[in-house]
Amino acid sequence: MYRKICILILVVLTAPTVAGQTPYGMPEVDARTYALWQSGDWNGLIAEGRSALRNGIDFYYLRYRLGVAWYEKRNYQLAIRHFERAADFDFSDITLKEYLYYANLFAGRRIEAAFIAGDFPPSLQRKTGTEPGAGIRRLDLFLNLNNGAGNKLVSSHDPGGESAAGGSQSLAGGHGFVSIGLLQQASDRFWLYHAYSGMIKQNNLYLHTPGLPLSREKSTVYLNQYYLSGTWRAARNLELYTGFHYLNISFPAEQTVFRRGSSYSVTSRNFEHDYLFFAGIRRHFTGFTLSYSPQISNLNNSVQYQQDLMAVFYPMGNLNLYFLTTLSHQNGALPGLSRANRLVADQLAGARLFPFLWLEAYASLGNIHNFTTQSGLVVYNNSDIISQRLGGRALFYPGKKWLLRIDYTRFENESTYITTTGASDSAGRVLYNSYSLTFGISWIF
Repeated sequence: MYRKICILILVVLTAPTVAGQTPYGMPEVDARTYALWQSGDWNGLIAEGRSALRNGIDFYYLRYRLGVAWYEKRNYQLAIRHFERAADFDFSDITLKEYLYYANLFAGRRIEAAFIAGDFPPSLQRKTGTEPGAGIRRLDLFLNLNNGAGNKLVSSHDPGGESAAGGSQSLAGGHGFVSIGLLQQASDRFWLYHAYSGMIKQNNLYLHTPGLPLSREKSTVYLNQYYLSGTWRAARNLELYTGFHYLNISFPAEQTVFRRGSSYSVTSRNFEHDYLFFAGIRRHFTGFTLSYSPQISNLNNSVQYQQDLMAVFYPMGNLNLYFLTTLSHQNGALPGLSRANRLVADQLAGARLFPFLWLEAYASLGNIHNFTTQSGLVVYNNSDIISQRLGGRALFYPGKKWLLRIDYTRFENESTYITTTGASDSAGRVLYNSYSLTFGISWIF
């Protein structure tokens, strides 16, 4: 009897509480998030949506409204996550497709955005300017100037005075570089980038033979380069890419010609053919992107194997702030040295200061020699080693169709004296700084 009385009291005390609880199900969440969405209370909508997801409630309109909320807060990375989840429920809504297209575009995922636009009806393609068909999407023009080793160092350097062994040493002179590139959309899934580059650079060669005066030779080297890369959208937020870079190098060489009992020294031009091949995989996650790219190259008569691991972070979920970290491992050989493993770390930080202006700063640490960056597009094949790279870049958008850029880079370089036996002599080692300035203009279609 006493036990029955206790149970009765407990039921009476808890009955009002149970009766007063608000049911938490899909209809209630739908009604509350719809009201918050109509009123534009994005923070309240996000809080309500998170609570619903924690309680195992998930449906199309919840994800769609969460995507809109994050889109309005300009966190396009989180907007993409929820829009894609909504698309898994139902991707027939034209408005959802348009939102997902712009979220990817504003997050910098242009290939994914183009793929989504390929499924637009004609009316939406006209509205967004995404009419189907292959074509050129961007034209790039670049001019680069580098001063190389200073004139004072070039004229005064005497490796023979510091080393008793015979050998040679080179110091990189200045160079001028021009490039034209085309970004081409071959299909909804496949993109190509073509680039032609021409370079004229000076090289200073020092030949030392014990007992003879130092020989200084200044030569002009010409490079013609062609670069081709292709990127394929393999799946949602997954891209595969591959390509090659071919370098045709022309340099002077002296030959001794014998005629009628006499010898003559004739200068002719020799040609060297260098190349590199690369492949890679890129995966977009919410808030960051990871890439891995192995490559093989034959630069300066030496084979190099290089692996790049790159991560891009977007703390604000958009392109207003980003950090790009690259770790590169290279297995190759320096002239006169045995094979060596080298690690190069590169860090870039970029921020949007104004609607039309981005600023970037970057730094590289590690021995850069016969080395490539930007998926094989930029090749460092000077005779000298770069031990440090520091620079900054300004990106200016005067309009939707144009991008202007200017880069300034400071290099710390190292030149090594190589004896006739192929050994490196530290007595002739030279450290110097060089500076590079790049101007670029891009026409965006």
